[in-house]
Amino acid sequence: MGIDDRYIFVDKMSGKDFNRPRYQAMLLMLREGDLLYLDALDRLGRNYDGIIDQWKYITRDIKADIVCLDNEILFDSRKFRNMGDFGKVMEDQFLSLLAYVAEQDRKNNRKRQSEGIAVAKAAGKTFSRPKKAITPAFNQVYDEWKSGQLTAVAAMKRLNMKQRTFYRRVSDFENQNLHIETATRFN
Repeated sequence: MGIDDRYIFVDKMSGKDFNRPRYQAMLLMLREGDLLYLDALDRLGRNYDGIIDQWKYITRDIKADIVCLDNEILFDSRKFRNMGDFGKVMEDQFLSLLAYVAEQDRKNNRKRQSEGIAVAKAAGKTFSRPKKAITPAFNQVYDEWKSGQLTAVAAMKRLNMKQRTFYRRVSDFENQNLHIETATRFN
């Protein structure tokens, strides 16, 4: 469309609300008479009330225009503005309907996502980073730390671990050894 890159705003986050950095930057730049192109209305947001509030803020308060590229025939605020009061009523009706559709689409996506996650978990899929194995190097550093030869900070540095990771590995190691000792005693 020949739009300079500095006037193209892309957020790489959900449209669930309007606290998106690039969206906020775009709002700061918009002036009366500007023309804002959206790929689709749901790119503005996915919350019914929010979409309507933002649309009205941009078109009525800032007095900029919006064109939704996926539905230019219905959604070009310049057409509604040229129709006077009747255009305002029509704009509100179309906007309400499509904002409702955008919000329902988001709700359906979230429902399908949670159902998919539940199915995957039931099948044994995990969604966390795999745990690092406890290595012989960890065993040695652990023994030195437990015997008081090393401080915890020195042990962490030697293992190149952050505090949380170190203590999580210690807990895993101690639980693993507890299970081994218990199993050995009863065998």
